[in-house]
Amino acid sequence: HLLGNTGTTAWNGATGNFLGTTDVQPLVVATTNTTTPQPIEFYTNNVEKMRLSSTGNLGLNQTNPSQLLEVSNGNFFLSNTGSADQLQFQGTSTGSTTLQAG
Repeated sequence: HLLGNTGTTAWNGATGNFLGTTDVQPLVVATTNTTTPQPIEFYTNNVEKMRLSSTGNLGLNQTNPSQLLEVSNGNFFLSNTGSADQLQFQGTSTGSTTLQAG
């Protein structure tokens, strides 16, 4: 059980408090109730902004995501500083659809 961090300083890259590890072990965030699996919810400003459902679906501004990735009521922005300038979609067949930027 974690409580708030009243009176502490947030991590700034060098000092402060953080939730994480300082060794070579991964940080694991999990719900382990196998009888009634629960989602993992992320809040900011007391409003839920992201949810990872117990079935593995990720929702952004969506509290009940029904797809692997579901973005609701907002723009979805993909950016690439390299040479790739396309977005490809592939279904269950071997073909794919490409959207070219520019």
